[in-house]
Amino acid sequence: MTECIREQEVLELMRSGRADEDLRAHIAACSICADVAIVAATLLDDRTALVRNAEVPGSGLVWWRMQLRARNESAAAARRSLTATHIAIVGFAVVIALTSLAAQSTDWVQHLVAVAGAVPFAVLMAVLAAWLALAPVAAWLAFSKD
Repeated sequence: MTECIREQEVLELMRSGRADEDLRAHIAACSICADVAIVAATLLDDRTALVRNAEVPGSGLVWWRMQLRARNESAAAARRSLTATHIAIVGFAVVIALTSLAAQSTDWVQHLVAVAGAVPFAVLMAVLAAWLALAPVAAWLAFSKD
């Protein structure tokens, strides 16, 4: 015989420690259930010893680790946002560069600028270049701790 239908009951008895005389008599008579009881008792003893000897870190260390993890997760989220922003900025720069190259042959951008308030095209490009140069610096200043 390789298994017994009362093995699960034996495990429950070992876990709970309840006194069931009928099941204890079965364990004494059934070699399979006796083996299950021995193994379960050994495992429960090991568990009890491990729980007693477990070293629980201090609350200060747990708090510090929690703060460190939160800071690292926040920094990772900021890096993802910055990466997305940089990709968008480069995309816009490419679109504007291609548009300005196309506009030199058709002059429609300069006409649009003249209608919008007579702002020279060179001024718009200088503002865009300054914005592209200063955006990463502003993001770095916003996310740095110092």
